[in-house]
Amino acid sequence: GFLMRGVLLLLTGKVEGVMWYFPFENDEETVPLDPNTLGRMTLSSHKEGASQPPAHGPLTQMAPSQMPQFAASQKWRASPEQDANYAALLAACPTFEAFWQGRLIPGACVDTLPFIRNVRMKRTAAARDLLPDEVFSRIRGALFFGPGFRVTRNKLTFRDNLAQLLETASPMNRQQEKQFKEWLINCHKQLDRSVRFEVMCNQSLQAQARKHLGQDVTIFERMNDGLQTINKGEVVKL
Repeated sequence: GFLMRGVLLLLTGKVEGVMWYFPFENDEETVPLDPNTLGRMTLSSHKEGASQPPAHGPLTQMAPSQMPQFAASQKWRASPEQDANYAALLAACPTFEAFWQGRLIPGACVDTLPFIRNVRMKRTAAARDLLPDEVFSRIRGALFFGPGFRVTRNKLTFRDNLAQLLETASPMNRQQEKQFKEWLINCHKQLDRSVRFEVMCNQSLQAQARKHLGQDVTIFERMNDGLQTINKGEVVKL
């Protein structure tokens, strides 16, 4: 499925977490990125100060008027240039929001966790086919902190550097890294939908197709949707 849970242990208490995978489908990303999310990321970047430095420079340099107006209820459709900007925002977004005793702490976000970073850094060239860089940008999650963790008086952020605290965390499940890798591979394999047309047909066939179907037609030998490959001449039931 697209949901994964876990528990981390720290000297200051237990941190529970949940992750969701938002797949690529219908030629677009589905990760929610609305104005409220962008606002919390900006708040996190500017308010944490020395105790929790900004995670990503580009977000701190973006004025509110420059932020694209995404709506959670609407799907993102844009030009290639805007798609590239959207992909950059996804890659720059912290993965986790933070809750303290059930309350959202809006100025606290966490970029990643040690076991996620380990899976990403340990990929071989072959493993990058199973786990390309973009799949890590499709993860979103929430971390739940108990009363042992300190927050500021206005409840906007934590007093301690969460990234440093979580570096010392020990997963309650020793197979956490292995299970996360398997979960992410399955999410990418089963949920992402990206149709690829491969191997253009020869010029003679292209000319015939354009003569009968129009000049904007291009024909290929095969196509792949991430799950199966369909070759020229095969019969497909729709």
